[in-house]
Amino acid sequence: MNEETARREMDYRIGENILLHMALNGLLTEKEYEKLRNELLDIYQPVVGELERGLLCQRRKSLK
Repeated sequence: MNEETARREMDYRIGENILLHMALNGLLTEKEYEKLRNELLDIYQPVVGELERGLLCQRRKSLK
């Protein structure tokens, strides 16, 4: 993984974690979390993170 790919992955992961914690604390609905996460995927285009596209919020919460 080159430096640019690693940076995109890390930036995505930080943003996704913020969204997850907002959903866990009731600041976002599950649908809002999923929509915003997919927007982060479009922005950062993380290689590994792309595997999460379509992952339901409930499933993601169980992986925390």
